[in-house]
Amino acid sequence: MNKAIYALISIGLLLILSATAQEFTLDIFGNANGDELIDEEDRNYVQGILDGKNKETALSDANQDGKVDEEDLDQITLVIG
Repeated sequence: MNKAIYALISIGLLLILSATAQEFTLDIFGNANGDELIDEEDRNYVQGILDGKNKETALSDANQDGKVDEEDLDQITLVIG
């Protein structure tokens, strides 16, 4: 009987915890477009910032020097490989 009660409590806790779980994404500088990947699309997004077509995002300053410029494009290129 006690085992059944413990099993039900355990299942209930698992259901509650999984229902309240939140997904978090690690913010990485260089992920300029915020799609969770650092790829050519981020280079294009930063180029759009430099061309005045896109707005700066919190992660578009890839080298974290306080400004979005050509050096950020270079940094993203290094990350992409």
